[in-house]
Amino acid sequence: MMAGEDGEMLSPEQGDAVSFTIEGTVSGEDGDMLEIAMETVNGEPAYPEETVKEEVVEEGPSRDELMAEMVKIDAEGGMM
Repeated sequence: MMAGEDGEMLSPEQGDAVSFTIEGTVSGEDGDMLEIAMETVNGEPAYPEETVKEEVVEEGPSRDELMAEMVKIDAEGGMM
């Protein structure tokens, strides 16, 4: 896809002149064709960066607090 004069995305057709700048490294070859691992296209990252969703972990009671609660429950005759 490429942007047209009005910004609309268009698919190039046979015979259209195109210009792209790709930066990357050669990752392999297949006969007379090279495979390129793209890093940037026209100065922008070739692939969107992965977003990492951070989870908020709420702290619960400590191990010692849990053990104390279990001892208390046992002393009272267990769970009913």
